[in-house]
Order: sequence, then structure tokens, then C-alpha cells
Amino acid sequence: MSKKTSIPIFLFTFNCAKTNQATQDLEDALGRAYPQAHPPPSLLVFGFQEICSVIDSTSYATVNQHVIQMNDFLLGSLSARYGSDYSFSTVGINHTGSVALIVITPYPSKVSQVKTANMSCGRLLSSTKGGAGVRLKLRVKESENPVGFTFVAAHFMAAEGEKYLLRRNQNYLTLLQGMDFGDGFGVIKPRFHCFFMGDLNYRASGGFHGKHRPSSRASESERLISDFESTDELSIYRTAGEVFWGFEEPPVTFKPTYKFKVGTSEYTSKRVPSWCDRILYQNYTEEYHDTTEPLERVLEYNSIPSLKTSDHIPVYLNIEVPTDPPLSIVNNRGYLIDASGISVDNIYLKPTKLTSYYSKFGIATDVVFRAVLLGLLTNTGRIVLAVLVLFLVWVFRF
Repeated sequence: MSKKTSIPIFLFTFNCAKTNQATQDLEDALGRAYPQAHPPPSLLVFGFQEICSVIDSTSYATVNQHVIQMNDFLLGSLSARYGSDYSFSTVGINHTGSVALIVITPYPSKVSQVKTANMSCGRLLSSTKGGAGVRLKLRVKESENPVGFTFVAAHFMAAEGEKYLLRRNQNYLTLLQGMDFGDGFGVIKPRFHCFFMGDLNYRASGGFHGKHRPSSRASESERLISDFESTDELSIYRTAGEVFWGFEEPPVTFKPTYKFKVGTSEYTSKRVPSWCDRILYQNYTEEYHDTTEPLERVLEYNSIPSLKTSDHIPVYLNIEVPTDPPLSIVNNRGYLIDASGISVDNIYLKPTKLTSYYSKFGIATDVVFRAVLLGLLTNTGRIVLAVLVLFLVWVFRF
């Protein structure tokens, strides 16, 4: 059997803890994570969460400045790593609140049909949580049709407890249904590869299925690795078929990525050490491709514990995927299906008219949220708020 063409891809996700992370520390960390071989990957995909402060995240223009700064930083780090033989270009850039997604390639002329999608899933549909997506096509060989890819960076509901776990599962469904790329499909599109990454915030709670809830002590981190499958919420619920249907994650062999005391390798005692930061991809089903050989080649799935500038540590995936897309888990009508093509639980995964209403409501929520924050956290806002209160007192003095 002749070896099929594969596509090398590098993915990286990092929660920046609301601080500027475009620093030498991050450049050094990326230098160790980037694939050492030449040529560089065809696509390099970077996801960030909390790329700026909460108040900045409510202003699209302000977030855009932060994302552009990070994009310029990444281009510089790639040039430093791979030299002048390659000219890296950004082919996709998008953000929702403080969640950002940047797609870079050394072969910009091979990329086409770039589309973006956004969806918020914070409280009252605010952009405090949400996802940013980029969809594109990459021409691998001139004689063949271009290959379709969808990438999503996301940030789900935080906190420990069963109700927050269920909200995280709902966040995932909200993004799958609500991210509208303008082509009639949500995140999952037939004949497209799909990668989903970010601070998904799943905790090592045992899934609240009667399992032992682990201690938050740092000395437990080694034991947590061996107990990963029995304690990690995402693995438990994905195995049960309740979330991330048809998605795969490489084996997790690194320590929990959250929550650290910034500047140290110590976990804080306030949280159970957990694998909040993850990268998943749509499963390449062997039966569909009529082969017993692995269809994707995971070169490395790891974290970067040496980067101590956040309460999270970043995670990256270096992978080679086939040109053939994975088996679709959505039919042409938009319903979730299993491997045999049978609809599953009547779950609809295409955007609807309601999606646009949700988006508009989320924008309105952000406007109000920003006004409240400005009023409470800035000197100008406090002065305006005080004048407004005095005015209202004067108006209603009788």
C-alpha cells in the first residue's frame, strides 16, 4: 500500500490570565514546542483565552489591539525559530471577548475560502466565555481538490461543582449550534477536518459519579496522572457519549495544567489540580477509510510547565493528519449521526435564526457589562456615576 499524503499541523492553547503574555518567556516556551523538523507545519494554530483584562474584553476594538500584538509576536517567534527560508503569514484571525484564534502558514498562496464564526456563552450570553472559529481550505497538491479545516478556540464555564460541569457541557453544545460560518453549517461540517481546543475548564472531580474526589494538594499531582481517566470530567463524559461526540484526544501524559501559583510550579490549595486546557480533533474512523493503519500520527501532545507566567500552563499538539476528512457526525440536514448514519437523540447542530438573536442579545449584554465596569473601576466612570446619582437625587427630591 502506498503511503498517503499527510498534512502536518501544530496547535497551541494558552490561558493568559488577563495579562500581556507576548514576552521572552513565551517565545522561549514556543521555541521548545515548535516542531524541530523542516519544513515547518502547513498550518500553525494558536488559541488564547483571557488575552486581556475583563474590562478590555468588552470592547471589540481594544481586544483587537491585543490580538494584533500577539499575532505580530507569533510571526516574530516563527521567523526566529525557522529562519528566513520561510515567509509566515496570518491567514485567519478572530476573537470573541478575550478568546482569540490565530492561524498562520508558511504557504499563504495555498490557503483559500477563509471564513470566521463567533459565539458567546457566558452569563446572559456575554462574551466572558465563548468561542472563536476559523474555517479554511488548504491546497496540498495542485492536482487535487483543497482540503477543508475548521478550528475553534474556546473558553467554557469555570468553577467546581456538578452544576458547573453541566454548564460546560451546555457551553459545548451552544458553540456547536451557534457558530455560524455563513455556509449553512456550524462547527461540524461534512468533509472537513475539525479541531477544538481551549480552556475547557473540565475538572478532576470524578464526574460526580460516586468516584473519589481528589485532594487539591500539590503532592497529589503524580497520582492524578495515573487516575486521569477515572477523575477527569471531560474523559468521563466523552466516553459516556454525552459530550464531544466523534472527537478524539491523544493520551494525556502531562500533569494537570491548572491552577498554579503564578511564578511557581506549585498548585494553589484553592482548586483541585485539573486538566483544564485541552486539544481535541474529530476522530479519523478506520472503518470509513478501509484501512487498519493509523490515519493520524500524533507526534507530540504535551504541556509546557516551564512557562510560569499564568495560573495555567499551555498545551500543544504536533500532529500529521490524512488528506481524507474524518467521517461526518452531522448529516446534510444538520442532525448528529452515528457511524451508521442514524440520527442520535435528535440533536440539531446547524445555526438557526435564533442564533442571530442570541448573538445580538450577547452584544447588548456586553455593552451593559462594559458600562457597569467603567462606572465601578475607572475614575472617569466613578465621576460620571456620581454625577448621575446626584442628578437623579435632585430630579426626585420631591
